[in-house]
Amino acid sequence: MAYDWRLFMTPKASPTTWDYGWAYASGEAALAAAVRWDDVSEPEPLGWSRRVGMTVRQLVC
Repeated sequence: MAYDWRLFMTPKASPTTWDYGWAYASGEAALAAAVRWDDVSEPEPLGWSRRVGMTVRQLVC
């Protein structure tokens, strides 16, 4: 994380771990994506440059 900014999703049961992550070029871009993102209807935030971790977030309907 020395060269980018990241958004992470953590499970409520274990807030010290993370399930999903997305890298952004700037803190402003990460913040804008977090504010704009509706995590109920969109599986991932927009504008990320790299997915952090191995899993792709899927919506459960």
